[in-house]
Amino acid sequence: MLIILLKAFFHNGKEQIGIYFENDNSLSIIVRKVAKVRWSKTQNCWYLPLSKDNYSLIVKNINNLAKIDSTSLKEYLQKRNKIVNIKVAAAEKPVLAR
Repeated sequence: MLIILLKAFFHNGKEQIGIYFENDNSLSIIVRKVAKVRWSKTQNCWYLPLSKDNYSLIVKNINNLAKIDSTSLKEYLQKRNKIVNIKVAAAEKPVLAR
C-alpha cells in the first residue's frame, strides 16, 4: 500500500500541510482533485493551508487509497500549541507594581 506523509511547513509566510508521496499517477490525480490543493516546486509536494478542515479533506479523499502518516504533522502541532500556551500564560501574568 502507498504511504502519504503529511508534514507542516511554511510557504508564502503561512503554515501549510505538505502532502508527500512517491510518484504514483493514480494518487497524483486524486490529490489534484482535492479542493484548494496546490503544488510547491520548492518543497516538491502538494499542499493546503494548515487547518482541521483541510486535514479532514485530505483524509476523506485519500484514506482508502493510501496509508496516511501524520506523525510529523501531529508533533509539529503539539510543539506549536505548547508555545502558544506559554505565550498566553505569560501575557495573562499580572505585573507587580513596585
